[in-house]
Amino acid sequence: MKTIDEAFAEQQAALDRAVEASLALRQFCSLHATEEWTPEIGGALKPLLKELTTAAESLGYKSRVAFLYNERRLGLR
Repeated sequence: MKTIDEAFAEQQAALDRAVEASLALRQFCSLHATEEWTPEIGGALKPLLKELTTAAESLGYKSRVAFLYNERRLGLR
């Protein structure tokens, strides 16, 4: 079983990943904002959206785990 510090460290890593994915997507959109939509742009966008979705799902899971550890530690469960 993980310690609360490990759970929070994993949560922070997941948050960092989500922020990095969001920044990459924002940069991509800024670079291509004035361009006509093409299959190449769509193809390049797809992995960025997948990374952001995966990172957000991971953050949600890690946050839930950290919450449960904290709940247990405080004796609320």
